[in-house]
Amino acid sequence: MQRILEILRRNRFLFTFLFLETICFVVIFSDNPFPSSWFHDTATEVMGWSQRTTSLINDFFDLKDKNKQLATENARYLSNSSLAFVSMDSSAYENFEQQKIPEDKYFNFIPAKVVGNSVYKKENTIILNKGQKDGIVKDMGVIGPNGVVGTVVGVSENFSVVMSLLHKASLISAKVIPHNQVGTISWEGEKIEQTTMRDLPARTGILKGDTVVTSGFSMMFPEGITIGTIQDYGLDHDKSYYKADILLSTDFMSLQWVYIIDNLKAKEQRELLESNMIFETNGE
Repeated sequence: MQRILEILRRNRFLFTFLFLETICFVVIFSDNPFPSSWFHDTATEVMGWSQRTTSLINDFFDLKDKNKQLATENARYLSNSSLAFVSMDSSAYENFEQQKIPEDKYFNFIPAKVVGNSVYKKENTIILNKGQKDGIVKDMGVIGPNGVVGTVVGVSENFSVVMSLLHKASLISAKVIPHNQVGTISWEGEKIEQTTMRDLPARTGILKGDTVVTSGFSMMFPEGITIGTIQDYGLDHDKSYYKADILLSTDFMSLQWVYIIDNLKAKEQRELLESNMIFETNGE
């Protein structure tokens, strides 16, 4: 008790000042409507700003979770869509109208987050947050919400590197709809929204605006994945083939989520190709 009294005695001027200040504030805000209104409005503004900031922060993290959930659901949908299956030719079946034409599942789709992306280099790459532990291996195709993105060229335990379509070494087999003429997609290193299609026979009746999709002639991509649309075309230097400018369907500047394509038949296809190469070598 003696110590408390000693503290009060030593700080009596401070406590007296605080007491009088408190009385002044009470009198001011109770008798004068303007300061009271100003204080109330300021407090309301600060509280509103604080709540709005908290709400935006919560929405941001909720949006990340929702985007991840949406990507997972889209991957599940793709894995069960017609893109994942190869139907047998119905003409091979008699009375196929009454029969279920068998389908063979070829592809699964694995969602992945883009954690690194370059677009202004000659050799652009994309880094994804899925790697060996997720079943990712080299030479898997990668697509986005709007079309082809590239192919996996490197894998670590937790990450993978994708060679973007915007890479001078990228080559994709593609075809023009509705003509089904097959050509090769390659990037000339100029515009990030445009690539080039070559080797289209000059007799092909292509038009501006025709859609270009994957041909299905590789182990990386199912048939029919959108690449872009023909923006312009003309005869190549040898006059036998068309060279077409393709407006890409994928906006590489805004990529966030993609889908890695797992070809369920890839191992069998590679083994067959390797055995055929051995057979050809032995036969020479």
